Amino acid sequence: MSLILFGAYGVFGSWLSQELAVSGIPFTIAGRDRQKAEALAERLHANTRVQVADVNDLSSCSEALRDHHIAVHCAGPFSNQSAVLIEACWQAGCHYVDIADDRKYLARVRGYGKIFRENQLSAVYGCSSLPGISGALALLLKQENPEIPEKIRLILFIGNHNKKGAGAIEAVFKISGRKIPTPQRTLIGLRKEARVELPAPFGKKSALIFESADYDLLPEIIGTKSIVVDVSFEMEIANRIFSVFSHSPFGLVQMLKIPVLKLGALFNRWGHEGGGVRVEFFYRNGSLRRATLLASREGQRMAIVPAFAAIQKILGGSAQAGVFTAYDFLGAAPLLESLTAKGYSLILSGDKIRQ
Repeated sequence: MSLILFGAYGVFGSWLSQELAVSGIPFTIAGRDRQKAEALAERLHANTRVQVADVNDLSSCSEALRDHHIAVHCAGPFSNQSAVLIEACWQAGCHYVDIADDRKYLARVRGYGKIFRENQLSAVYGCSSLPGISGALALLLKQENPEIPEKIRLILFIGNHNKKGAGAIEAVFKISGRKIPTPQRTLIGLRKEARVELPAPFGKKSALIFESADYDLLPEIIGTKSIVVDVSFEMEIANRIFSVFSHSPFGLVQMLKIPVLKLGALFNRWGHEGGGVRVEFFYRNGSLRRATLLASREGQRMAIVPAFAAIQKILGGSAQAGVFTAYDFLGAAPLLESLTAKGYSLILSGDKIRQ
């Protein structure tokens, strides 16, 4: 099977490109900028081709998909996109994998379940930290204790030394002060939700309310109706700035975006390049159980491992037809095993909630 990777030269696409190259999997580097695509091909020294393509243009995607059997979508930000590429995939008879984390975009992808089943194709979505890894951790805790928790908290924590992609930055600013519908009530994006104790070297940090498809997916697989998704940055000053922004007019936040980004770039050399995902189950008896996937380094590489695992399964010929989350397609335990095999740490812990 031949593979094409859209957004291959972006922050996360570059990590996935390296995984494919090291594994000896030939692929086509696709994107709007031929110069960037050719530069990546030269750096990889692998069996690659280059294809100019735009994921927002159906005819461009259809042309790019010719002679390919698997399309991988890493060209964010996904919040600005319709379902053009997945539409082109089923029309071309091509399997689909993405690393999307945008809630509305993933809802569109889920709507293609019937047509992918009818055409004997696989679409695997959200192969990223949220909701791919977070959902697998939640299922691990459910397997450990089938009791439905009273509340679930998810925390995405990000090391300061990680390269900041345009899509990720845009996603953070876009939700600042915005209403986020959740199963229990409406929350406000980037408002401070709690102080949390994260694994070393991160320590105690502020956790800010974040947007995620987990609000839609976890009630279905766990049964809990109270869910909070948080994000926490290694530099506490960043958490404080974004918390202040959440109380400010949206227009003012957008005006300050560029100065804040420039300031952040000055401090990017400090901190760690790791990160992680934590899922916490709060039970009615006051007990708490946590599952954490920790990257002490290469935190962004960790985020693309679910996509790489999905690609390997499709190439192996054992893919099922339909539209799936990464943890449904691969199985939660095999997905987590693929991550620990790459050197990332799975930590289970629990204690009593302080009243």
